[in-house]
Amino acid sequence: MIDFYNRLVRGCKTHNQFNKLHIDLENRMTPLELEALRSELSPARHTWETLFRGRQSTDPSPAQELWVQNLHRLAAKIGKPCPEPFLRHRLRRRVTLFSAGGNRSGKTLAICFSGRAQRMMMPLPVFLQNIASTQVDVAFMHDPTRNSYRLGIGGVADSLEASIDKLRDILRIEDYRSVVSIGTSGGGVPAVMCALRLNLDAALSVGGNHPDDPRWITADGTGLREIFRRHVDAAKVKPAVFLAFGTDCAKDKKSAEALASIVPARLITISVPNGSVEHNALYPVARNGGLAGLLESTVFNNSRASTQSA
Repeated sequence: MIDFYNRLVRGCKTHNQFNKLHIDLENRMTPLELEALRSELSPARHTWETLFRGRQSTDPSPAQELWVQNLHRLAAKIGKPCPEPFLRHRLRRRVTLFSAGGNRSGKTLAICFSGRAQRMMMPLPVFLQNIASTQVDVAFMHDPTRNSYRLGIGGVADSLEASIDKLRDILRIEDYRSVVSIGTSGGGVPAVMCALRLNLDAALSVGGNHPDDPRWITADGTGLREIFRRHVDAAKVKPAVFLAFGTDCAKDKKSAEALASIVPARLITISVPNGSVEHNALYPVARNGGLAGLLESTVFNNSRASTQSA
C-alpha cells in the first residue's frame, strides 16, 4: 500500500494536488488498506489496538502521517479492535462491491448511492468500518457527473430506472437473505426508488432531494411526485423507508416531509450531543460513534419494520 501511495505522491506538484490525492484515496480505500497505510507510514505507533484503547501519541507528524492518523482515529470511533476485512471488487465502471466473502444466503446486501462528493458523507473506510463484514456486503455507486444518477449509473445504463433494473443481475440480489438501499444527499432519491422498484426490504435516505426538485422533471414534463406514486402503486411489497435529516437543516427536513407525503416512510431527525447537524448528517454521527447503531435500528433491522407516515 505504501508503494502505491508513494507513486501517487510523486505525481503531486501542488498543495491542491496533494489534497485531491487524499480525497481520492478516502473515497476508495477499505479499512484494511487504511490500516496498512497507517502502519507503513508510522510503524509501531498508533496501532488500531492503541487507538481503540484511547491512547494517542503527541509526537510531531508530517502532513501525510497526520492525515492518515486522523482518518484512522475516526474509523476507530466505532470501538472495534480490528479493521473490517472488506475486499474491493469492481463490477462496473461506477459499481464496486465490498465483501469479506462468505455465503450470501446468510447476509444482507446494502446498495449504497453516494452523493455529489462521491462518498456516504464520510471517507469510505470510516463508513465500511461501521458495518459488520460477516453479515453485510456493500455495493457502492458513485456518479462523478454530479447529476444524482439522473443520467444513470456509469457502465450500467443511461437512465436511473434502467440502471436500477440491471442492478438485480449485476449484484445478484436474489442470492442474499435481505437487500436494502442507502442514499446520501443526491443519492437519497435513487436509494428510495431502488427499494421500491426492486422490492427491497428497506431504504434509508439521508438529506435526499425534494420531490419537487425541477432537475428531476423528465422530457415529457413528469416530476418526481408522479414517478414515485407510480413506483409505490407498482411495488409488490412495500419496503420500510426511512427519511433522515440533520436537526439543523430545515431544507432537508422539508424535503423529507414532502417525500413522506408520497411514499409511506418514517422520518428520522439526526442529532448529536453538544453539536450541530447540518446537511452532512452522517458525519457527526460517525464522529460520535453512533453510525452503526443508526444503521442497525433502520435498514439493518432484518425484520421488515412497519412504516408510518410522519
